Amino acid sequence: MPLFQADIHLTRARLFHDRTALALARELIERHGYGRRLDELADAEAEAEAEAEALTWPTPLTHQSP
Repeated sequence: MPLFQADIHLTRARLFHDRTALALARELIERHGYGRRLDELADAEAEAEAEAEALTWPTPLTHQSP
């Protein structure tokens, strides 16, 4: 059953960009040695990290008086 739950959390993380589900998937995958999903987990984590970087606001520019 935990392997099915890991699959569900991993799918939910990818479909809905759910970081909580991604963390739960990682926990289950590591706890139960579900090596079959390690590549998919790494891919989902890289995608989440890229998305987080893309959503960060740029540093505001300071206006200098002439």
